[in-house]
Amino acid sequence: MKKMYVRAYLGASVAAILLAVSLAGCGSKSAPASPAPETETSAESQSGGKARELLEEFTSSAEAKEEQTEAEAAAAEETELAEETAAENGAEKAAEALEQPEEETTVEDTPEEAGDIPDGIPLYMINQRMDYQWDEVDGEYKQLSGTTYDCVYLTDEAAEAFPALDRALNREAEKRISRFQEEFKLLTGEARNMVKDGYPLYAPLSMDGYVHVHRADAGIFSYLGASESYWGGAHGDYGYGGYTYDSQTGHELKLGDLVKDIPAMGELVLEKLRTDYDEQIFFESYEDTIRSYFDEKEDENEAEAAFTLEPDGISFWFGPYDLAAYASGMQTVHIRFDEAPELFDACCTRTAQENYVIEMADYVPLKTDLGENGTMDEVLICADQNEYGEYNSLHVIINGKDCEADNAYFYRFNPVYIRAYGHDILMVDTVTDNDYRIMYTFDLQEDGAIYFGEENAAFGGVIPERLREEYNGSWRALPVDITHFSMSCRYDLLSTLGARRWYSIGAQDVLIPETPYYDVENGNFELTTLRDLEFDRVDPSLDKVIEQNVPVPAGTALHFFRSDLKTYTDMKDNDGNVFRVKMDDHEEWPPTINGYELMECFDGMMFAG
Repeated sequence: MKKMYVRAYLGASVAAILLAVSLAGCGSKSAPASPAPETETSAESQSGGKARELLEEFTSSAEAKEEQTEAEAAAAEETELAEETAAENGAEKAAEALEQPEEETTVEDTPEEAGDIPDGIPLYMINQRMDYQWDEVDGEYKQLSGTTYDCVYLTDEAAEAFPALDRALNREAEKRISRFQEEFKLLTGEARNMVKDGYPLYAPLSMDGYVHVHRADAGIFSYLGASESYWGGAHGDYGYGGYTYDSQTGHELKLGDLVKDIPAMGELVLEKLRTDYDEQIFFESYEDTIRSYFDEKEDENEAEAAFTLEPDGISFWFGPYDLAAYASGMQTVHIRFDEAPELFDACCTRTAQENYVIEMADYVPLKTDLGENGTMDEVLICADQNEYGEYNSLHVIINGKDCEADNAYFYRFNPVYIRAYGHDILMVDTVTDNDYRIMYTFDLQEDGAIYFGEENAAFGGVIPERLREEYNGSWRALPVDITHFSMSCRYDLLSTLGARRWYSIGAQDVLIPETPYYDVENGNFELTTLRDLEFDRVDPSLDKVIEQNVPVPAGTALHFFRSDLKTYTDMKDNDGNVFRVKMDDHEEWPPTINGYELMECFDGMMFAG
């Protein structure tokens, strides 16, 4: 394992050393390289013994025996003040990021090694933000620039269970927001300069960044950051970066925290590249490049291979110009833990789950062992796009064999790979006209995919309450826990609203609904009866009729509760009674209720196109 070191600079004043020791403490937990997220712990005050021992060692050294200057005299005064301050303030944190005496720290010191990792999965949601700039050009408005970027956040419940990870992800999100906002300003300025100088703007300039979570468990949280940009010219550019965190400490983990022998891992990656790709596509220097990525580096800020950690192994990502020309695309290498167990630290596999979910990137191959028979397979998702930006096909390609979904049509798609009880499933969440959502489902096998079909559904999730007002844009969630996850869909019986139902994935069935109905998400939206009607009253918890043909007078306010999306909608009055509003005939428009046309029954209905 790559060793991390913390160094002290002997040129620091005596007072600074005393402050570092008394306020920061001696002896630290694992602090993997990269900017370490802040912690909430405070060091014990050590203004007595350890501070004086260090001071005595320092003053007895050759450097300390040199003639005392006025500056040193001042430092001595500072020392006395520092001791008094430390004694008064006890365990306060040092205001300055002073470095501690040289001490080796490794990831083994984290709570993972102590065996006290709690159960649980860090459930998350992804917030997608967008910005666009339109200007008047030659008498008409044209889009000059645009940016779309993702930020990942834990749900409210997960934030309580994994507070350090929550803080780390929040900090990374803030950095992403700041970075993309700044890039958008530069992008817009460049587009305006191009128009001003008479250069053709073939397409809006863009800078996009997407997040695809590859692992989320009690020990590891890892995601792939995919970026795409177009600053004018013949083509754009793209690249990938990996972000891997310790779910308990929030520390971002580097390759040296996960791999015991980095050069040996580099040689294994080279072997995989030679096997998986035609070696003629690579630059002559690609082997040297790989070895430079997998070198034991003292400087943790030096470049290393982009990687993500999956539940079954590690993936390395090489973008355009890393190893080959732009036309050769990207190269990926996946190494399973069982291929080289001696290379991986125990933290990689300790919390890995047998059932898991990976959010795939479109047009980026996922390498996995379909059927778990010991051979690596490649899964690729792509779609054909027309000149209007619409997709009119969906292809799932396994080991070169194509399976196409019939009559697919959408504007955006989000593919999710699911390993469930040894079975491999692909669910593709798509967005079509009027934000209507269609889910396409495939069974993945080594010899190709089998298309299951489609349904009105999308991956759902509850927006974190603490972020509802602060962050704009759209939100998406994944079925991280396959034993209990929600899917949302469109409700259209009495108005156009969202609905949600909870599911699990079983060993035999792909989707197992937990209830026969959907919860209708309405906020404070309500309907008012326009005439006297009769409805059955139902039990709000048991979903059964407890009283038939109950009169509901005109002017009664009713709130949406649940529905089967086909024949009935359960609605609550202000007293908590739940009434089942049944359609006499839901196949015809307008439908009828109690023999009256729908528009004669309720006021306040709103339907989308």
